[in-house]
Amino acid sequence: MSNLKKKFYHKEIYNFYLAKNSNKQNSKILKQLAWHSLQAEIPEKAVKYNLLAGENLYKENSIPRAIHYLNRALNLYEKNKMSDQQIQCTIYLTRGECLLLVGKGEKAKHDLKKALKLAQNLPLPQYRGKLYSLLAQTHNKMGEFPAALKYIQKVIDIDQNLDKANWIIEILFTTSRISMKTNNIVLAKTVQKKLEKFIEKISFDKNNFYLGKIFFIQGQHNLLLFNNVEQALASFEESESIFRNLA
Repeated sequence: MSNLKKKFYHKEIYNFYLAKNSNKQNSKILKQLAWHSLQAEIPEKAVKYNLLAGENLYKENSIPRAIHYLNRALNLYEKNKMSDQQIQCTIYLTRGECLLLVGKGEKAKHDLKKALKLAQNLPLPQYRGKLYSLLAQTHNKMGEFPAALKYIQKVIDIDQNLDKANWIIEILFTTSRISMKTNNIVLAKTVQKKLEKFIEKISFDKNNFYLGKIFFIQGQHNLLLFNNVEQALASFEESESIFRNLA
């Protein structure tokens, strides 16, 4: 089969699956669209559908397959010298999330920082918020706590709805334990400031387990590191009232 006929054949199949897709995010159809647009040499569509296939596979928790499609999307984007920064940003962001999940911290950090640099030029604050949170989680998993805290502060600064940002508490709790084990007063003070900022941004709720955890961490810091018994007791009382309510 000549190259021209091959392209025509794949384009026909691509159009068939495109009509069949009808805006449904079906992984099987997206993978067909990704492959046939690639073989038909329709680069913009190939990038689009490889990205969509990767995103869908990520949602389905098929991470290695997702990375395969995202790699292909990025390679095609670069090979064809495209200029849509939002698509490029989304590829790096999604691949960074995937790499974080499979424990490839350095590679995840590289992709997420690339995405963040691109996001600074886009009118999409939600991208920046998500990237700050992912970078905080990446640095935390790699034991780079000061960097994780830096990105947590950025999330707190831009996000007005932190009531469900439980991952922030988990990072602060981990960093808190490190500060106490190493008797690192500077790190503990940084964590304490983040906790205070966090409390300012969320509504008080006696059913919020994570809020109880915040008060507990503050109590530990005040008692064990700052030798402030009164404030420690006040924090432990707040924590106890929440945990008792949940019991």
